[in-house]
Amino acid sequence: MGAINYGASYIFVDTNGKRLWNQDITIGLKPTSDYSDEESGFAEWLELQKEDDGEFECDRSDYNGEQDDHIRENVEEFLEKAKMPEHYSISLESGYYEGFYLNIENDIPWVFDDSKEKQEYQKDITLLKSVLVNLVKNIGLTVVHPGWCMGYADQKDAIGELNEFIKNLRSEVNSIETYSVYNKRHRAA
Repeated sequence: MGAINYGASYIFVDTNGKRLWNQDITIGLKPTSDYSDEESGFAEWLELQKEDDGEFECDRSDYNGEQDDHIRENVEEFLEKAKMPEHYSISLESGYYEGFYLNIENDIPWVFDDSKEKQEYQKDITLLKSVLVNLVKNIGLTVVHPGWCMGYADQKDAIGELNEFIKNLRSEVNSIETYSVYNKRHRAA
């Protein structure tokens, strides 16, 4: 039996204390420790350490931490340079035991001022998708299923889950009314 290592990002809209909808996805690092020595490149790294140090004082945990830290630095650098959505923020959160995951937050209102504002949020969803897909395809993050037994999607499945997440997010933003529609509906009632 394992233990929960990662949290999840919950994107929701609150209308006077009532949660309208909830979308969650966890994108994080499959820790290097979950790969075999061959898959992770540990054997090659160990040989380089022997050549550099002439000693054998390194173990797998040294390598795992070094690799995971390197990936985290790449993600931080990418997030600093990438064009980020205005209405969504992405931050890195450390896993309880190892690794990290992305925390995605939003400022989606319960009702939009007008259709132009709604379109801005839809454009931001496109930008959010671009950022997340780049992190999966180019840096090696994946969709994580936190729980007692951690599950990690392969790249193809991770992209599929991201697409489904974005589709649902778009649908939910489309379902939020503008003030004019909201006022008309409530005046008639």
